[in-house]
Order: sequence, then structure tokens, then C-alpha cells
Amino acid sequence: MAKQIKVIKCPQCGSTQKTQLKEDYYRCNNCGTEYFLDNDDINVNVNHRVSPTANVNTTKIVLGIVGGIVLLFILSLMVSLCSRPKKTTRNYGTYENSPVTAVKENPDAHEDSYSFSSLLAKDGKPVVFSVVERKYGKRGSNKDERDGLYYVFRDLSSDKLLKEEKIGEKSNRSDYKYKHFISTGKSYFILNKRNIYEVRAADLSFTDVTTEVFDGESQFESGIASAEFIPDDRGEGFNVMTNMGKNFYYCPGVKKVYTKDSFYSKSQDMNTLLPGAKDMTYYVFTTNTHDYPEEDLQLLRITYKFNNGGPESKQMRPGWYKHYAHWGLISDNTPYKKQLVRSEIGRVVSYADVTPGRMYFSPSVFYYDDAGILIKFKATAAPDAPASLQLLKTNGEIVWAEAVEESFRIEPDKGGVVKTDNLFVLKIDNGKFLQIGTDGKGKKVIELPKKFD
Repeated sequence: MAKQIKVIKCPQCGSTQKTQLKEDYYRCNNCGTEYFLDNDDINVNVNHRVSPTANVNTTKIVLGIVGGIVLLFILSLMVSLCSRPKKTTRNYGTYENSPVTAVKENPDAHEDSYSFSSLLAKDGKPVVFSVVERKYGKRGSNKDERDGLYYVFRDLSSDKLLKEEKIGEKSNRSDYKYKHFISTGKSYFILNKRNIYEVRAADLSFTDVTTEVFDGESQFESGIASAEFIPDDRGEGFNVMTNMGKNFYYCPGVKKVYTKDSFYSKSQDMNTLLPGAKDMTYYVFTTNTHDYPEEDLQLLRITYKFNNGGPESKQMRPGWYKHYAHWGLISDNTPYKKQLVRSEIGRVVSYADVTPGRMYFSPSVFYYDDAGILIKFKATAAPDAPASLQLLKTNGEIVWAEAVEESFRIEPDKGGVVKTDNLFVLKIDNGKFLQIGTDGKGKKVIELPKKFD
């Protein structure tokens, strides 16, 4: 019978991109899975055999079970009648001896609502730092003085509580901001848009450093009225309003204070680099643009001049655009060049497509280091297309691919992912994490407990 093939899809990730290795034998270009095609006239027969032990007389078994149940019921009834306590006569009437045992509530029972979570590494193990809103006692009961906001460190692999302590601040959960600074190696948490804390996995500490972080800078002597992080693509530091109503940008990695105008004027081109700026490489997917809305997305390796936490203009969403020879009035006849990366603005030294020819839909870079790149993407543009988690070598070679059902995005510098000795752990949601081995095995979802009795 002739073969009837409409669409050849990878059974692992659903991609239609493939390379034919030999007749009826293919390799998926997206996940590396090898598969072959069967002819339509092949039937799969399944033989179902009944075990010889099934020839037991089932009628006798059923009668025996019924008889046993009846006998047990009669015996339990007799025991109940014999053990019933005798009535005792008193001058004020009669009563039955029926002692009542009071149910004691656990005074330490509580329920946590996870407002924020981030991932850290300690001694080669994943540790979760969480900010939780805690409620003691029964729901709806009077407020307990222990109720409130807590910070918690927990070993994710063993589910062991490492440290917890109440935070003396009341806060709206939408005000929680977290970021790791490469320039200083420190992780900061902003609470109430004003208080700056340092989060340390080494000694499991959560310390208010609002004053300490600006130590020695006279512009902040009046105190901090509000603080937020500098945008992710612009450097590592804080946008601060002082109690005197003055706005400054402060970069602790280089210990420099800027006004808003001076900060942004020094964030571009090579001429405004600070001494000690060094080459650094990152990986990012391109995006569709107005000029080229249907261009295939590419995984780029970009090497640029890292300004040690000072002002920069890092290209986080590069995309193809039309670069015109001059500014001013543009018509259909105005000459232009098709370009991808704005090298001068982003202080780009070099860039390259890591996986030329591959197609990605809804892609994200979750993690990268000198050993590899962890990405997530869909194999097709279909809304219900399966997602694939994939580890690549830095040259683009596929190490492993694993299907994932969870829908989530990762912000690496905001504690969304951690790599330990043999694990990747990804934050799906506050209190919920996906764990998978660095070899692509042992995938499982871990959810932190909410009720503690």
C-alpha cells in the first residue's frame, strides 16, 4: 500500500524541521531526536493471555468473603455491648461514665502565603529565599501578635527550614523588588520602595543596608525618601529620591553618583566608558520589529564592554531594522542598510548567530555560562504547541531536550534560576519550582508547603 504522509512532525517536540539521514529515517533539527516512518499496512497486534491462576472457583471465594464480613460484624457488636460502661446511681440522678478528651490546638500552627521567592545556591545546593505573609491560628480568629511578614530560607532539595525571622515592616507585595549585581556579587531586595536589604546565602542573612550602601556619599545624608533599581539594560544601581527631594542615580560597583541627565548621557558609545571596563558575553534571542515583523528569531551571542555596573545601554531585545544613511525626511526611495545590532550604542565588540538555520517560537534564554546555554521555546507557532527545555553547548550543539508543560518566564538576575553542582532549578511561581538534572534527567515540580501544623 502506498505511504500517505501529510505532515512529518518530531514525536518529541512537534517540530517540522528535519534532516533525512536515510530512507524513512530523520533527525529533528530542533531537539536532535531521531525517528523513522512506518508503512500504513503494518498492523500492531496485542495478544492478551489469561494467567492460569485465574481458573480458581470465584464463586467460593466470594461466598467466603461475604461470610467473613458477617462474622466480623457480629463479633464487633458483641464486644461493644459487653464493654458498655455501667450506670452509676447518685442522689441527683444518673449518668454514664464517658470521659471527654479535650482537643488541643498546636500553638505553632500557621499558614504562609508566598509573596516573593528567589533562588540562591549554598554549599552546592539550591536554597529558596522567600518573603511570606504569615497567619497563626484558625482562619477568622483574633489576630495573633506573631502574624505578619517573614523572611524564610529553605533548602529546596530536602525541604529543610534553614532560617526564618519576622520582618518589622508592613508592605504591599507589589512593592517587592529583587536584583543580583554582577559588579559587586551582591543581591539586593527593595521593600516599600524605600528600604534596601542585602540577601546573603552564605550566612542566611537579610540585612537592612539602606544607609550602609550609600555610606560616604554626601548627596544622601538627608536620608532616602524612595529607591528603585536602575532599569536592567542600563547598569547596576539605584534610582533614589532623597528626603530633600533630589533625584540621583547611584552605582555601587563604581561608587559614582549621577544626575538623571548625566547618567543617561554616559550610558552609550565607547567614549564614555569608565576605566577598567571589560569584555563580557551574554546570550539573547532577537525579536520581531516594525521594519521586519516576520523575520526568523535568532539566538545571538553578544560580546560587549561591561562598564562594571556603571551606566550602559545593553541590547536586551535586538532585532532587524532599517538603518538610513541620514536623519530627516524619509521616503520609499531613501537608501538604507538592513542591520541587526546597534554596535556603537550598545558598546558591542562582536556578535554571532549561535544556531543558524534553526527556528524558534516564543523563545527565552534561562541561563548561560561557559559550559552551556539553557533555553525554552516552542517548536511551531501554534498556540497549543508543546514547549521544549533545551541545553546547548556554547557552539550551538544540542546536549539534551526535554518537553515541559509548565508556562513560565524566567528573569535570571532576579533570582529566577540557579545552577548547582548537578541541578538546574527554575522558578515557575512564588513557592513553586521546576527541578531538572544538568544531564536532563529527573525532572520534577516542587511546591513549598503552605500550612504548618
